Amino acid sequence: MLPRLLGNKVKVYTVSNYYNQVFDQPDKWQRNVKLPTFEGTTLLTVATPSVHKNLKIMIPVSEYLEQRHPEFKFRFVLTCQPEALNVPAALRHHFVFVGKVDVAECPNLYEQADIMFMPTLLEC
Repeated sequence: MLPRLLGNKVKVYTVSNYYNQVFDQPDKWQRNVKLPTFEGTTLLTVATPSVHKNLKIMIPVSEYLEQRHPEFKFRFVLTCQPEALNVPAALRHHFVFVGKVDVAECPNLYEQADIMFMPTLLEC
C-alpha cells in the first residue's frame, strides 16, 4: 500500500541482525569481568535498562522460580547498574549486576553463562 501511495518510487531495504566481528577474533576479547563462582544456572542479559527491554520481568520470574522450583539454583547476570532494576531484598541473591561492558567483553560473559535471557518486547 505505501509504495502505491508514493508512486512506486520507494526502495525498501532490510537490515538483518548480525553479530559483532569481535566474536570472530578471540585475540581481541576482553576478560575483565570474572563472575563469582556459582553452583547453579547463570542467565545472562546483555542489555541497557530501556523500558522495551522488559528487564523488570526478571523479578516475577525469580519469584515464580523460587515458589514453584525451590530446588532450582539460578542467578540473573545483567550489564546494567542495580538502580536500573528495583529488586526486592528477598530476591537480590538471584541478581548480579556487572554494569556497562564493552562489546569485546561479551564473548567472555557468554562463556561464563548457561543461558542467554533476553526478555525484550521489540527485538527478536
